[in-house]
Amino acid sequence: MVGQNTGQFYFNPLSAEEKIIIFKMLDKDKADVCISLKGKEEGREEFRVVSFDEADQALTIEPVSTDKDFTSQHVGKKVVLKVSSGRFQYFTSGELNLEDNKYIFSVDNDLFQSQQRKKDRLQVNQYVDIRFKVLGEVFKCRDIAPQGISLTIATNVAGMFPVGKEFQRAIISFNNTNLGINKARVASAKTVQSSVDPNLTMVHLGIEFIEFREGDEKKLVMMINDAMRAEEIRRHIR
Repeated sequence: MVGQNTGQFYFNPLSAEEKIIIFKMLDKDKADVCISLKGKEEGREEFRVVSFDEADQALTIEPVSTDKDFTSQHVGKKVVLKVSSGRFQYFTSGELNLEDNKYIFSVDNDLFQSQQRKKDRLQVNQYVDIRFKVLGEVFKCRDIAPQGISLTIATNVAGMFPVGKEFQRAIISFNNTNLGINKARVASAKTVQSSVDPNLTMVHLGIEFIEFREGDEKKLVMMINDAMRAEEIRRHIR
């Protein structure tokens, strides 16, 4: 799967199955969407999803405006549809038409998804396993973001991780895929009580990524995006 880099986010095309799930989710939520000409923010118009026709790959939408005289200036044109849902942004393109006083957006492209808030952290769970390999040791992480990881370690190894210490050639194992970190730094360390044994203390570490192996930062962003998207889909199909 190839992503598009917009400079701030990576946009990934969804699979055909995921595309249908997201459109059905937008229909269920009666989500607000934005319609505009490609590359032009001026003249954008706000609509609300009324229904989704899976067979025709078309959304019926209605203007958010309460102005009875409103008529879209984009009818009959190729437009871009954008929508925010949860922590993600989605966009696709298609043609907007007016049929029987109903606005119909006919999808003719992939549906792309991006992580909307860059600081969102992906939590480790039954579907996500993150390991930090450094100094010949392997540590299980609590969460991960493009900027770094957090992990909890025993106090007897905390001396290996003073705040400010930098590491060379660390490895992040993301669901058994290894990503190279050329340089990382201990950004924070906090002593906490163990959630398992109240008489035991542990240390929460925050590790900042400074430099990635070539190409691996993009891979990490895309893997986090994919895992978050899967989490969002699971939440909507339960």
